[in-house]
Amino acid sequence: MDELSHNKIGNILKAFEVYALGDIKKTQQHGMPIAAFILAMCFIDQVSGYAFDNKAKGQKDNTSRSKKFVTEYMNRVASQSYNSDDLISLLRNKLVHNYSVFDAKIPDHPKYALEFTHPELHLRKDGDTIFINAQGFICDLEKAFLLYKEKLTTDSELQQIALAHYEEFNILGESQRKVTFYEPL
Repeated sequence: MDELSHNKIGNILKAFEVYALGDIKKTQQHGMPIAAFILAMCFIDQVSGYAFDNKAKGQKDNTSRSKKFVTEYMNRVASQSYNSDDLISLLRNKLVHNYSVFDAKIPDHPKYALEFTHPELHLRKDGDTIFINAQGFICDLEKAFLLYKEKLTTDSELQQIALAHYEEFNILGESQRKVTFYEPL
């Protein structure tokens, strides 16, 4: 890989690891677990764009790529598997857009409870309710990202996917441009 591509991969990893995951963890540590959940759900959307080819069949939209990230990364590191359909279609969409985890249009969907103080309840089922603990979810997300990071640093095909996404959208982080500041006269 040439130096420019290597630097872009570094920018991608730093943006996700330092800024995005860092913001999620800081938000949780400062007693804002719902905000941390929302940021975590957005993180799945964001990293999945760099993980999967948006031109490949079944990966052309954010929802499909996010579900695939849950299946291929989060479920490989979590103590129990997440249902990718529920996590993205129900939890992510309802939480981000409606500040809720309920959908009256789907009366038989599993009931989820976001849980903030008992990590031992993470992914436990009680009757028809599944608990998702903020700390447990963030831990699973971080481990999933580390798995992605490991693959990205060694897999040239994955690097090409990430670089193509970077070329199309770039990524937040430190500016790559030099800025000249002028002092007032």
